[in-house]
Amino acid sequence: MTFNHTVIVEPLLAARNVHQEQALVQQLMSRMAPRRPYLVLDCSGLESIDKPEMRVLLNCLAEALKRNGDVRLAGVSKEAMAALESTGVAGLFRIFSTSAEAAASYHTRLQDFTRNRDVRDARDARTGSGLAAGEAL
Repeated sequence: MTFNHTVIVEPLLAARNVHQEQALVQQLMSRMAPRRPYLVLDCSGLESIDKPEMRVLLNCLAEALKRNGDVRLAGVSKEAMAALESTGVAGLFRIFSTSAEAAASYHTRLQDFTRNRDVRDARDARTGSGLAAGEAL
């Protein structure tokens, strides 16, 4: 089985009021896949991240998790990282130096998942075992 999940890289723009924040969240959510969205938010255009941008990050992450996906951050400045760490938000995200590294991390995860699943399937085929009725993965 192969996985064709697209990684979307979008810039995180500054949101200085509630209207801009809501518009940015709607724009980013419209770019997410309905199932398993893989989103990289490029923060390199921001010197700092304030409360409106943090709410955008958290809203995007919540929506991605509802859809069984994930959001990763890239290009976070020192000032923005300090703000994310002081609020505890940094611990919710995998953060990378570049968008390319963040996007590549999704592909590595999918390859590992596929490899592990293929090994399990091969083992089950050899032993004749599989999941019993009602048994979870």
